[in-house]
Amino acid sequence: MLALADVSGPLDDAVITAEGVCEGVVLDAPRGTGGFGYDPLFLVPDIGQTFAELGVGPKGERSHRARAMQAMRPQLLAYLAKLR
Repeated sequence: MLALADVSGPLDDAVITAEGVCEGVVLDAPRGTGGFGYDPLFLVPDIGQTFAELGVGPKGERSHRARAMQAMRPQLLAYLAKLR
């Protein structure tokens, strides 16, 4: 879940939210050397690699955060258009 709150803006405390999901499987043993935290254990089934094996660019495109940002983009652009 991603949220943006504009509590001091002219449009009555706007709050925009969006959700991003990345389906995957948690492995029993780590694979790969990149990333941090759970990246070596999080397997993305459709590509057969863990986040640690993917690298920063491809991981960033598939992450739940990136997908939440993509989902928020139209709402944010519409909100910014109202401010003009």
